Amino acid sequence: MFYNRAAIEAWGRFLAHLSDRIETGSAAASGLPRNFGSRAEQNMHTLLGKDKGVESNVGATTKGQSAPNGTFEKPPRAYEVAQLRSADRVSQSNSTDLSDWRDKVIYPHFDESGRMYDQHNVPVNLEPSGWGDFLMNKNGKLITGKGWHGILYELQEKPELGSSGFGVWHVEDGWLRRVNPVCATFYEQSYDPRFAAQLRYQLAKDGVDLRRVVFDTESQGAIWKGEAAELTVERMRNDAQQVFRGYGDDFWVDVTEVARRADRVDVGLSLNPVRGEPGQVTVSVQRVGELTTVRFMDLDMGAEPARTSTALRALHEKMTPWITESGASWSRDPMP
Repeated sequence: MFYNRAAIEAWGRFLAHLSDRIETGSAAASGLPRNFGSRAEQNMHTLLGKDKGVESNVGATTKGQSAPNGTFEKPPRAYEVAQLRSADRVSQSNSTDLSDWRDKVIYPHFDESGRMYDQHNVPVNLEPSGWGDFLMNKNGKLITGKGWHGILYELQEKPELGSSGFGVWHVEDGWLRRVNPVCATFYEQSYDPRFAAQLRYQLAKDGVDLRRVVFDTESQGAIWKGEAAELTVERMRNDAQQVFRGYGDDFWVDVTEVARRADRVDVGLSLNPVRGEPGQVTVSVQRVGELTTVRFMDLDMGAEPARTSTALRALHEKMTPWITESGASWSRDPMP
């Protein structure tokens, strides 16, 4: 498998940063084991050593092709989807004549500047307010317009495959201004961070400058919004899901398990690159006397460490001020 050299080197810089803090005695500011940096940097150099032609080989193969060295290049994973129940789709089709809606929906595409156009190459305007529902299908194709989500679901390309993103957005003269990545049709899935992450990933791929788009954060966990309550073992027993779930432009973090003990809570997290292979880490919160300490445990960077490190770095950066402001600290003890 080939890796992007810039991503691998960025991962290496992050590891070196953490390793420096560990070796200089400030492991309390990192939460990682004392030998983590050296082990992981060796892994990074191994990846680079195996892939001397990485820059010319990235993206050079597709499904069914072989890489230049004869190894098979695994295609990117598909977007993960939410699907309407068959009964809901039958009810929708029985109550609505879809032919009335076909000329009212838009299948947008983007130019190099990130401006949105309809299928007639006219800049998208969602009348009268600029707001409209949208869905993204399994292949990253979008649909929007005057229809509501149930209608859009049936009119999207290959509806039987489900939707990988959804919500409402505000578009003015082809420029995306605001996104709220939640909807009633997929109410429960609206609070799953993978769908907002997939949407941001695809929009960025389509050329949209996400810095100019306001994303509502209903599906973001508290630490990602800077709104987490004071860190305590007791609070982590019940609030881990609401605290740690979250997303960035090309990853999401989810809670996989919560193990509760008398003076300690271990929160298992998955580190998920969009359309990539996940890693995992455990956040251990422990009360020692009157002090609350935190450390990373059971770290597994997965098959794509250059990408999972992005999620780990973002998690670490969000956690550190929260830990400090709570009067807690990163543990100085080595990872077991």
